[in-house]
Amino acid sequence: MHGHLAHSNAHNARLEGSPNPMAIPSVRGAKLKKFAQDPGSSSCSLCAEGAISDAAGARHCSQCEAGRFSETAGLTKCALCQPGQFAEDSGSSSCTLCAEGTYAKFNGRNACEECAGGTSVLGVGNTECTTCGKGKFSPQGALRCSHCESGFVALATGQSECEVCNPGKVWRNTSAFPECSNCDPGSFAEESASSECTNCQQVIRSTACTNCSLGYSANNSGSTDCSRCILGSIC
Repeated sequence: MHGHLAHSNAHNARLEGSPNPMAIPSVRGAKLKKFAQDPGSSSCSLCAEGAISDAAGARHCSQCEAGRFSETAGLTKCALCQPGQFAEDSGSSSCTLCAEGTYAKFNGRNACEECAGGTSVLGVGNTECTTCGKGKFSPQGALRCSHCESGFVALATGQSECEVCNPGKVWRNTSAFPECSNCDPGSFAEESASSECTNCQQVIRSTACTNCSLGYSANNSGSTDCSRCILGSIC
């Protein structure tokens, strides 16, 4: 009898010391960077790249917003993309460098901006664009500034297009940058964007040549005025 009782007590002691297969393990001690998706989970899981868990007892992870990223699993906070980079979609694990002709000036951008007209930028990962100098121009999103064509000028910095030389003026590249200059006396430029002036056959007036009045003459090309006919002659 005593032997049977001792055997029973020992058996009960083994039962009390063994784990209960029906018990639900506690997740109270889980780190903030883990989550347990299903009730009754036996362990917590790390959030994948591009997602975080920032609260205890989380059942799911939250994706990083556009403009933010998490590059490794198990993080509790998303990082901002740096200037010159962007993250277009939510759940990003990394940021992308801005392409040529675009830039991102601030942190946390979900897209890069094109350089405005009159500015340009080469290379990738830029944080700002460079203003075009005098004599050059650029359309929006340009990689580089371009020289104006003959007959056109850019007299100020940061121009998105060139201005045409008006009639009476001619395009000349005689200084640090091209400019529109007045035709010299005795010559004219009748059309816009002229690259050279034409000598008058008689006399210049504004943008074209004019015939001399009755009783006057101009015998040389490029004359700036007419001369009275001498006595005894016919003009």
